[in-house]
Order: sequence, then structure tokens, then C-alpha cells
Amino acid sequence: MGTTIRYHVAGPRYAGGSLHCWDALVAAEIIDLTDWQWEDAPLGYDGDVVCVFSALDDARDHLAAVADGSRILVIAVPGEGDQAWEECYPGPLGYGLFAPERTTVDEGYEAIRGGVPAEWIVGEAA
Repeated sequence: MGTTIRYHVAGPRYAGGSLHCWDALVAAEIIDLTDWQWEDAPLGYDGDVVCVFSALDDARDHLAAVADGSRILVIAVPGEGDQAWEECYPGPLGYGLFAPERTTVDEGYEAIRGGVPAEWIVGEAA
């Protein structure tokens, strides 16, 4: 399978580079427990993943719902078996390493465990 395009709604504090999961950002002390933003989920639930949308319209719907200055990033997810899935990438502020892993969260959304390397982020959706 070749590269697939996915979308992520990045919060207003995203300043470029890799997307890191909530757990990694807390561990690196970039955010703290008070930054949890999902009222309907327990603290830290799915904190080890970065969710992605397969459809741009779904990402736009989410963007409209959060209405906080976020933006939609376009991600080129490598195909199964691509060497990029075997690589380790620097964590936030150089804290540790992460090896991305494709997964699905309970709600059915695609996600990437650990984070999304900057090399996979190819732009912003209009």
C-alpha cells in the first residue's frame, strides 16, 4: 500500500515540527495535566496517540467544533512496510524517542501511536 493522505486538527499552540501525543508532551513538561481538553473522556484517555481523519470534511467539522484558532495539517502517512515505520524520531524537546505505530481508537478514528514525524507533515489544508 502506498502513501495515504490524512488530516489532523492541530491546536493553536502548535508551532511546527513533529506532532507529539499528549503523554509525551506531559512527560517533557511542555503541557501539564490541566491542559486536558476532552470533557467527555477520562484524564489521559488515548493520550498515547495522535488522531487523524481520513476525510478532509471530517477534519473541517472538528475544526468548526473547536473554533479556537486551530488549523488542519495534511499528513502523508507512509504505506505498510515502508522504512519510515521502522525509524525512531526525536520526542518533544529531544525528550526520548518515539516509533510511530498505526492504530485505531475506540471511537473508530485512525490514530498514530506516539506521534507524527515532521517529515510526514506536508502542508495545511485550505
